[in-house]
Amino acid sequence: MHTERSSPASLRPHRRREGSVAITVVILLGIILGCAALIVDVGQIYRVRGELQNAADAAALAAAQALDGTSAGITAATAVVQTFGSAHEAENAAMDFTNDMAVEFGHWYFAGDATATCSPTPCFDSYGAIPATPMTATAVRVTALRTAGASNAVNHFFAPILGISASNVQADAVALGGGPAEAECAFPLVVPDCQVATAATNGTCGWCMVFAASPSDTAGWTSFAASGGCGGPDIDAKVIAACGAAGELVQGGACTTCTQESEVNDTIQVCNGNNMNKNNFCGTIQAILQRDGVDADANGVVDGTAFQVQVPVLDTNLTPATCGTFNFSSTHTMSGFATVTIYGVRCGNPEPLVVDPNFAGEPCQAAANKDVILAKLECDNTVIAPAGGGAFGTDATHTRLVE
Repeated sequence: MHTERSSPASLRPHRRREGSVAITVVILLGIILGCAALIVDVGQIYRVRGELQNAADAAALAAAQALDGTSAGITAATAVVQTFGSAHEAENAAMDFTNDMAVEFGHWYFAGDATATCSPTPCFDSYGAIPATPMTATAVRVTALRTAGASNAVNHFFAPILGISASNVQADAVALGGGPAEAECAFPLVVPDCQVATAATNGTCGWCMVFAASPSDTAGWTSFAASGGCGGPDIDAKVIAACGAAGELVQGGACTTCTQESEVNDTIQVCNGNNMNKNNFCGTIQAILQRDGVDADANGVVDGTAFQVQVPVLDTNLTPATCGTFNFSSTHTMSGFATVTIYGVRCGNPEPLVVDPNFAGEPCQAAANKDVILAKLECDNTVIAPAGGGAFGTDATHTRLVE
C-alpha cells in the first residue's frame, strides 16, 4: 500500500494566511475600538459640553439682570449664578457652584470702540470675581466646567483602551446687563459719567444738574454729529426732533416722538454751556416747559411742566474727584444713557425762571440772573432697549448673550 504524506512545506502558505488573518483582525479590532471611542466618547464630550453650555447661558443671563453698577448688584449676580447653576446637571450630576462654575465681571467693548482696553473688539475685559469699580461692570462671564482636580473630568468608555481615560470639558457664556446700549429718543443734553457715577451708586439718585452757562458746567450739548461744531439751529432742531413738532412738544410728561437714534460707542461732538443762550436752544426747552401755561408769580417764576428724556452719558475715564477737569468742547464716546427729568430753565437775564412747581425743595435751585437748566437724574427707571450700556440709573429690559 502506498500512502502519501503532506510535506511541511505544503502547510506553510496556509499558516501564513492564518497569521495574516489574525493580524488583520487585530488591526480591524483596533479600528473598530477607535471608531467606538470616537463615536461614543466624543459624542459624550459634546453632550456634556451642551449641558454645560445650557448652564452657563442661563446663569449668565440671569446674573446680567442683577447688574446695577453697585457692589450689592455684584453680590446679587454671584448668588444668581449659584442658584441657576445648581438647577442644571452635567453628566447626570448636579452642578456645584464651588467646583463646577466660575464667574467674572467686566466690561463689554463693542466693535470699533476706540476706548477698548482689550482687542480686537468686540471683546470682554475681565475685572475678576469682585470688580474694584462695579460702576463700569456691564457684562458677566460664566464658565461651567468638568475638569480634573476640584471638579470631575468626563470619564470615557472605550478611550481608556487607547490610554485616554478622561477629558476636561468646559463652556463659557458672556451676557450683557446694566443700562441701555441704545436710545431711540436721545435728547441732545449730555452728561459725563464721572458726574453721574456718585449719584447713581450711592442710593440718593437725587442729583440735580444745575446746567449753567459758566465754567462750572455739569452738562453739555451735542448735535450728535461725529465731528464739527454745535451750531444753535442744529441743536435747536435736535431738541425739537426729540420731542415732536412745536406746539405738541411733550405729551403725558415725556417725549413721545423721536428721530434721533444713538448707540453706545458712537463718537459725538460735544459743546459746553456757554453756547446755551446765544444759540437759542435754551429757549426751545423753555417753550417745552411752558406748553401748559405761562402763569407767573410775584418773583417772575413761570409755571412749567417737567418732562422726562434719555440723555447720552459720556465716557471720560475720570473719577468724581477729577471730573471738574472734563472738557465739554471736544469729541467724546457715549458709554450709556441716563434718564433725567428737566424741571426748569432760565434763559438769560432778565428772562424769568420757568420751573415745575414740584421742583421746589429740591437740593439745588437756579442762581439769580444766570442762564441755567435744572435737570434731575432719575434712578430705578427701565427702558425697552438692549442692555450693554453703563449703569447710570436706567436699566435695560433686554439682557442678551454676546459670546
